[in-house]
Amino acid sequence: MSSTRIETEVILGSEWQKTNRNTSGSNEGFFVKNTETNKEYYLKIYDSPYGQRESEYLASVLYRKLGFATVSFTFANY
Repeated sequence: MSSTRIETEVILGSEWQKTNRNTSGSNEGFFVKNTETNKEYYLKIYDSPYGQRESEYLASVLYRKLGFATVSFTFANY
């Protein structure tokens, strides 16, 4: 995958809306809201073949097992 910005409508579909919340970090990401459930999610775009998403997932699982509040992950390929 290239480092160009991805059109969110292609990935998300009509029931998702990109929000204006600020993001930071080394990977492209953005907040979206499901207009049917009104729940908000943070989507990250990984373009590194070196397992960064898997490392972040493993760290999240380990922190949760230690009793820390962490994010819930769901992987999606497009």
